[in-house]
Amino acid sequence: VDLVPVARAVLSNAVPLSLDRDIRVEFTAEPSHLFVLGDRVSIGEVITNLVHNAIRHGAPGLLRMELRAEADRALLALADDGPGIPAFVLERLGEPYLTSRPWDDTEPEIGPGGGMGLGLFIAKVLLERSGASLTAENQIEPQVGATIRLIWPRHLFDELARTTMLEDQKFDLSTDVSESRAGLKEARALSGNPESG
Repeated sequence: VDLVPVARAVLSNAVPLSLDRDIRVEFTAEPSHLFVLGDRVSIGEVITNLVHNAIRHGAPGLLRMELRAEADRALLALADDGPGIPAFVLERLGEPYLTSRPWDDTEPEIGPGGGMGLGLFIAKVLLERSGASLTAENQIEPQVGATIRLIWPRHLFDELARTTMLEDQKFDLSTDVSESRAGLKEARALSGNPESG
């Protein structure tokens, strides 16, 4: 799957939501095509989920997406300039739970907003099915905001290439058999013995 057009389409669809909240959206991709393992629908759902969460809960003014190819991995990074991801969400990043706590609430009381815990879990599960991973972290003060990274390790691409090469080298048994039978019939006809075998 080419990650660049998938990510670009997600951001385009999110423009109305970002405009409603006066959020500037930035997008960079290097190179212009970045192929990863997985299917377009699942990856699109993951990115959509993360973008919507960032707009609703994180970014007061800026949402930045960066795609890049590195020596050992393909990377999508989504960063905002908000207050960061609460500790209770980071601690339970891999758990399927839903919270209604506000972002700035560190107390156990339930408040308005929230819901990112379940969204991150769903994204994480969908990515891991293709061997990718999701990480989340907050910026270190005095910087603000959070960064979520989707990572596809390079060794997965190498393994796929090896598997594809091996598959291409296999004989097409049905074609080989049909060609052998046709050759046998032709040989028998030439020898004056048209008997089928």
